[in-house]
Amino acid sequence: DKDGSVKKAIEDGILTWHALPCTTHTELMSKKLFEYGISLSESLDKQFGKHTVSAKMTDVPGHTIAMVPILKKHGIRFLHIGVNPATPVPEVPKLFKWKNGDDEIVVMYQGYYGLHDEFEDFAVCFAHTNDNCGPQSADEIKNIYAEISAKYPGAVIKAASLDDVANRILQIEN
Repeated sequence: DKDGSVKKAIEDGILTWHALPCTTHTELMSKKLFEYGISLSESLDKQFGKHTVSAKMTDVPGHTIAMVPILKKHGIRFLHIGVNPATPVPEVPKLFKWKNGDDEIVVMYQGYYGLHDEFEDFAVCFAHTNDNCGPQSADEIKNIYAEISAKYPGAVIKAASLDDVANRILQIEN
């Protein structure tokens, strides 16, 4: 990026990341490969003075419990799993602690890659596009904000990173 626009977007909080570089079938990964993926976000954290606490897996419905201690070791405390609309969602609470021995992370598991979910004094709304469609246009984003405003009249609506969501959810889970 010759003109620094990506760096500026990161510094301005417009562009952010979570702990995992891509969605994958975690049961097919070695510990070393899984940790390498996390190291990419850790490198960005170091470069930009951040501390990532969240991770997301989209599309793949199930993951190995072996990832819990690895995520915990790297300071990841929240995992969002949003599965493909064709996949049935298991009967689990909207938030739960996924435990492996003494290690645990908070998980939010949803269908349709991520949905609206209401809590006592806030809501989380994911706005995904369909597979291989790229990001929303400016007009589509305006429509999303209008839909959310209609659903939650009088609410303050703001774009947030997954870490913002994680930090707010972790307040109610602890």
